[in-house]
Amino acid sequence: MAKPPAKKSGAAPKTSKRGTNKTGTSKIGSSKTGTPRASKKAGTAKKPGAAKRSAPARRAATTKASKSSAKRLTTGSGPNAAEIGTDFVKRVNLGQFKEIYERWYHPTAIESVEGDGQVWKGMKGIDRKNEWWMANHELHSCSADGPFVGATGFTVRYTMAFTPKGGPRVDMTEVGVYTVKNGRIVREEYMYHMG
Repeated sequence: MAKPPAKKSGAAPKTSKRGTNKTGTSKIGSSKTGTPRASKKAGTAKKPGAAKRSAPARRAATTKASKSSAKRLTTGSGPNAAEIGTDFVKRVNLGQFKEIYERWYHPTAIESVEGDGQVWKGMKGIDRKNEWWMANHELHSCSADGPFVGATGFTVRYTMAFTPKGGPRVDMTEVGVYTVKNGRIVREEYMYHMG
C-alpha cells in the first residue's frame, strides 16, 4: 500500500499509535497545533470524532429499540377493536341489541362473565341470560359511552335505570369489557360500580 504524500509545514503534527503526537503531548485534550486545550469538565477531554447526539435523537433511538423488542398484540384479521366498539356503542344507544349480537358476537366462542362470577358460554347461553333478566326486570333506560379502545378489545361505560320485579327502581353504572378476536367479540365481562 502506498504512503500518502507528506504534509507541508504548518500542518498538524502527526500522531503515533500510542496517542501522542511528535511534540510529545497527548492528542486527547490538545488542539491541532499541539497546545493543550481546556475541557468542559476538569480532568476530562472530548474524544476525537465523537459527535454528541441531540436529545430527540437519543429518545428516538431508545424508542426504536424498545418498540422492536416488545411483543405486539393485535385482534387478528377482520374489523379491529375501534371499528367494532364504535359501531357497538352506536347500536346500544339506538336500542339495537339483537343487531349487535348477530353482527359482532362469535356464535359459539363467546363467553359472558357477570360481576358476581356467573359465566355463560355461546350465544345460546347469552340468550338464556338475557331472557331471564328481561323477565325479571323492567328496563327504563340504557345508554352507552365509549368505546375506550385497547390492544385486544374495548370497554363501554353503561348508565342504566331499571326496576327489579317486586323491588325499588335502580340507577346503576357498569362497564363492559369486550375482547375481540378476528373481527368478532369472543368475551364480555361486566363490572359494576359498588358505590
